Amino acid sequence: MGGFSGLTWVVLVFLLLTIVGVFFLVPPVQGDASKPVMNRPRFPKGTMPANLAIAIAWSVCGIVISILPAQLKLNGYELWVGPALFFINMAGVLMQPFVRKMNSNVALCVGFICLPCGYGLLLFGANGGIIFLVLAGTILAGTACYGVTYLGGLQLIVERRRKRLERLQGITCLLI
Repeated sequence: MGGFSGLTWVVLVFLLLTIVGVFFLVPPVQGDASKPVMNRPRFPKGTMPANLAIAIAWSVCGIVISILPAQLKLNGYELWVGPALFFINMAGVLMQPFVRKMNSNVALCVGFICLPCGYGLLLFGANGGIIFLVLAGTILAGTACYGVTYLGGLQLIVERRRKRLERLQGITCLLI
């Protein structure tokens, strides 16, 4: 094992200075000791499938974004990495105005269909070196992830929470 280089020592010194600064120079936060530092998340009843759908869709997009550049480079398409990553992000963003007009359950169903189809096209295109399939797959996967699944899931969560709040307000009015 070789010794540390000069840059490593500089980074270690800055790390130690940062730790010292955080512990000794940052003033303590004043707060109510009886309250918890963090609240646990509260999910409205019936929204866990939407939360899981969003998490799975975003995980797939994360995998695509991290693996796709290397796979395209293996096939000699490194110049197409930028457009492919652009499509996966922008396809969902451009789809969101249409999704706002959709029913949240329909949007989630469309996302469940688009995500595996887009991911399959992407994998088939990347393995076979067919750039058209890669781009089509990124557009379809981006539409599913950042468009219909994400926004449809959020709409479902808001709808369920609104129904619960309306029910609680009605109960409160009866009790008063």
